[in-house]
Amino acid sequence: MTRVAVLLCEGFTDSGLAVLLDVLRTANVLVPGAFAIDVASAKGGPLRAASGLTISPTRSARAAAHAEVVVVCGIWVEEPALLDAVLARPETQTLLRAI
Repeated sequence: MTRVAVLLCEGFTDSGLAVLLDVLRTANVLVPGAFAIDVASAKGGPLRAASGLTISPTRSARAAAHAEVVVVCGIWVEEPALLDAVLARPETQTLLRAI
């Protein structure tokens, strides 16, 4: 079994998360138990997607850091100049340090 950690931060793209989880779930149907999947946030608390949807991750980023595969979902940023501000947020820094 391969442990997969999917890391999210505020403003993640819910479509990116959905597609990834669907692919991994399909793989688990074809090869039962192939992947153990954890969805994580910086502190393990709920997050809002760019669309406004709220997700409750199953773990904190620190707990998920021991995964064999780590995927960081994309963040919705409408202007390139805003990316630095998103990357500088404390929760984003916590998430990045965990990996």
